[in-house]
Amino acid sequence: MNTPGVEGEGDATLTGRFAADLPPGTILAGRFRLDRLLGIGGMGVVYRATDLQLGVPVAIKLLRSEMAD
Repeated sequence: MNTPGVEGEGDATLTGRFAADLPPGTILAGRFRLDRLLGIGGMGVVYRATDLQLGVPVAIKLLRSEMAD
């Protein structure tokens, strides 16, 4: 499966596809606003986000559940 807007991205894992479904503008932990998907890999997905408390860009990596243990 290729995700639109992700250059060079190959087949996503099933878990990666679900995490990649978070739309831009989603707020995580009441602090981080997702701006765009940067990539999908074997361990999870990475988003460009904005830290709303500090007003700075950050990268957010969401791990597959089996990687978080």
